[in-house]
Amino acid sequence: MAGVNWTDSTIEAAGTKVHVSRAGRGRPLVVLHHETGSGDRLPFYDALAAHYGVLVPHHPGYSRSPRPDWMRSVRDIAVVYRGLLSELKIAKPALVGLGFGGWIAAEMASMAPADLSHLVLVGAMGIKPPQGDILDLAITGYMDYARAGFHDQAVFDKVYGAEPPIDQLEMWDI
Repeated sequence: MAGVNWTDSTIEAAGTKVHVSRAGRGRPLVVLHHETGSGDRLPFYDALAAHYGVLVPHHPGYSRSPRPDWMRSVRDIAVVYRGLLSELKIAKPALVGLGFGGWIAAEMASMAPADLSHLVLVGAMGIKPPQGDILDLAITGYMDYARAGFHDQAVFDKVYGAEPPIDQLEMWDI
């Protein structure tokens, strides 16, 4: 979506540095990305920024957010994000969790449900689908795993490219 201005910053929260991208205006909406990471400028984020003040943090250990040595669980990440929201003085955001981000979002909601205006979980890890099994990243190659998140492979190609760049492949592998 043309005309969306994104800003990037690094915020210290709960003793760690978190890379954050922000755009849009209006009610705050936080998007917690998939286990495959997050592109910097996805059309989905731009569409949300047309209506909301969107915040997209990179999970600790992903992309430009280092993982602190003390971090051991999803709940630890949820604590960091609650600290991030406090640092940024963001009250009652809508929280959108995608895949692994859905697990983190569920942890955040379980800690303080009244602190969120809305909770949206999209393909959240840990929730068994009505049919079939949960795809296991450990026994599926990371490229196949990332592609499996797209019903339409042309959309995957549009987001990541038919042959994703080396830095994206390395991030998925790590």
